[in-house]
Amino acid sequence: MDKNDRISIMIKSKHLQKSLLSWLLMLAMLLLLAGCGATKEEDPAPVADESTQPKTEQSAKPKPAKKNQKTDQDAETKGEALSKRLCGSYSFHYNEEEASIVSFFTFGGNLYAYGGDAMTEEGSDYLEPYSFWMMELLPENAQDLQSTSANESDVYVLTFSVMSNLTTYWSAPEETHIALTDDGVEFQGNHYIKDDNVEYPFPYFNNSGVVDEGLMGVWRQKGEKIPWYLDFDGQTITIYRKDPGTEVFFGRGGYEADEGYITGTYSCPESGGMPYDLEAEYSLKDDGTLVFQQADFVSDMPETVEFEKITEDEIPVVTLKDAQEAGLTEDREYDKYAQQESTDQINEEPFYGVWAGAFFDRGDAWDLLYELTQKGFNASIVFAPDWENLSPKEIYCVTADRCADEDTAKSLLDDVKAAGYKDAYVKASGKRTGVRINYTLYSLDPLDVTDDMVVLHGVQVDDFSGEEPLTMDLYVDKNTGFDKSCDMQFFNNYTKGDTALDWIKKNYNSDSDEDSMNLIGVFDVAITDSHIDRYYGSYWWD
Repeated sequence: MDKNDRISIMIKSKHLQKSLLSWLLMLAMLLLLAGCGATKEEDPAPVADESTQPKTEQSAKPKPAKKNQKTDQDAETKGEALSKRLCGSYSFHYNEEEASIVSFFTFGGNLYAYGGDAMTEEGSDYLEPYSFWMMELLPENAQDLQSTSANESDVYVLTFSVMSNLTTYWSAPEETHIALTDDGVEFQGNHYIKDDNVEYPFPYFNNSGVVDEGLMGVWRQKGEKIPWYLDFDGQTITIYRKDPGTEVFFGRGGYEADEGYITGTYSCPESGGMPYDLEAEYSLKDDGTLVFQQADFVSDMPETVEFEKITEDEIPVVTLKDAQEAGLTEDREYDKYAQQESTDQINEEPFYGVWAGAFFDRGDAWDLLYELTQKGFNASIVFAPDWENLSPKEIYCVTADRCADEDTAKSLLDDVKAAGYKDAYVKASGKRTGVRINYTLYSLDPLDVTDDMVVLHGVQVDDFSGEEPLTMDLYVDKNTGFDKSCDMQFFNNYTKGDTALDWIKKNYNSDSDEDSMNLIGVFDVAITDSHIDRYYGSYWWD
């Protein structure tokens, strides 16, 4: 009898064949007891009107770094390598409403780019892409992009993004030409114009001036074939690692360092500016070794790690040949993790709601949903922080229907009030800015576990709306975290410091059936497309 057979017997002993309604009622009680969201408060009134209700931000990202901040765009244009002269942000406008953006940046002679598609907004020149990706630009020869006189070169592009193909490369290196012009760059067949209004891929800077001069310069991890690199310039930190056969890690942001302790915030272009925290204790040995202890930079970096001082010229330039020798050829399978389903299935269109109630407890929202449905309304539940115009508080709002325009909503409002909901009112949701869901795992069969990723194939997903559950492929990687509000006692076998990926792998690989059972149940998560960004809760049912 294998692990899944034993788990199946255990599940049956838990009476998993009870009705859906009984399951939902029990889930609501568990949500209330678990405390993995808001603490119990008095139920809020229906979503407040615009005059009193704070709006959620469309993104955690601040506006792009200005010229008085140290960025790649400050590179001098004379006497610099072509890779540095290309650095900056550019836009290409397909028409009055649609634009393509690209920002180039460099590290140790390697050239990278942040690309995306953006929609222009009336009254604003700022271009924030709604779709984005990271590009590695590989030369045929290491010196191709190092010329101080040439203004153009052939390069081979490797593309990946957190938004698609589960963060892995889209295809083999694709040849293109890049050239500097008087007003911009020629790239991938388009003429991009220099544009300071393009969202900069590294928006997190710290101008406090608290720095340790001993950190300044470029550092390489000691004793590793594929080392981590750190670059401190007094205002920004760059965190870098590149294996020729694997997607580059390139993080950059601001930091403070004083009295042996460093903190900061950085972003990675393939994640669209999502903020990541870094902190560690550090010390400098007499032999010049830089030691980080209790390091919390990225999950793959050791907790204690030693670095040696190097020059920028010692950072290897990855070429097309390096990538091909590492297996990035045409005959490789690149779409192994291509998503079969995505949040396109979940209604993301703005709408006018006829709001009848809002609750901190999702069970109460389900009660009202059922009541409205029994009275003939096409009711649904909306998690407020997911929507631009609702509330940043973690409350569950119930609308009698989702209407395409305000007139339709006002007409429905009369019917809702006549049905007994005197305080109901109409309000636009605004754009959907996040997606919070529950996924349910009944066995370990859907899990595909590797060292750096866990894929959940075809799991049942509930987006709180009351609609029929969906089936989706989801995945967890090193960027998946536990929300600060999460009560970790409900994640059995969790050890302080575990990432979500660590926790799943630990339980999946355990010989104990009891540990394996920790992965079975209902999990409350926030997602971007198919990527699980954060875990909020773990629940069981009887």
